Amino acid sequence: MEHSELLKKVAAAKNLPHVGKTEESARAWNEYKRIIENNIINRPRAQQREIGASELGTDCLRCLAKRLLGYERGQSAAWLPEIGTAVHAELEKTFNNADPEYKRFYTERELYIGHLSMPDGSKMRVGGHADLYDRETCTVVDWKVVGEYTRRKVQFKGISQQYKVQINLYAAALQNEGEAVTRCAVYFLPRDAATLEAAQVYEARPDRNIAVWSFDRAQTMLDCFALVKNEHGETTLSDWIECLPKADCFQCPSYAPRPFVDASKLPAQCFELEKNFRAEYAPGN
Repeated sequence: MEHSELLKKVAAAKNLPHVGKTEESARAWNEYKRIIENNIINRPRAQQREIGASELGTDCLRCLAKRLLGYERGQSAAWLPEIGTAVHAELEKTFNNADPEYKRFYTERELYIGHLSMPDGSKMRVGGHADLYDRETCTVVDWKVVGEYTRRKVQFKGISQQYKVQINLYAAALQNEGEAVTRCAVYFLPRDAATLEAAQVYEARPDRNIAVWSFDRAQTMLDCFALVKNEHGETTLSDWIECLPKADCFQCPSYAPRPFVDASKLPAQCFELEKNFRAEYAPGN
């Protein structure tokens, strides 16, 4: 382009309408943002009160206890999980299109894990959704859409207990429904890379023991909570929950903070019962 032509284009550009932050654009963005955030907060998963398979494997006993007992969590319009939700929805369509007669791939399969007996005598259903089941390879698949930090952690340290429990609970549930499952796979897809070459993959044979352990641990905790509640009251139970060991858990901050609890004032029975709880799975637990 000749210099004179470039100068003409620059001069013409100066006459373009001003584009930038204005009161009108700010109002529009605030409205769009409100619509997006309301959609995130009001999704069925965000409103779910019952504990799911994805939460039973946590190594944070305090957070697990609060989820089991249905403590209220603050709702936030978290953007990163929304990215994961969108990718999951697109992958569901992708595999349905690849197998329109549903002979090989089964997407978003609803699974029944079991029922837990609650301290008030009621039953709580525990379920989940398998992202993908491949009948040809007998594989249950879970997609995780994560950043570089998590992918590197998987690469060098392996997957977390929580993810391992989740995929094995899905495998056990599918087997209980008569499906052949010989392989568990968790795919850690990049949300911050240009290609899928950055993905990390976990593959293993199903381990029913860790699935059973996670469910038994939850029921043991609920039984102990019922005992303390019946013998010492609701306040003592709530205080005990606040004193349970916690881990580096991103869910804990979503619960409303409580006043400091002096653990030394709890009944000795609480600490005896707590010995039955295990934060981490090990063969023989």
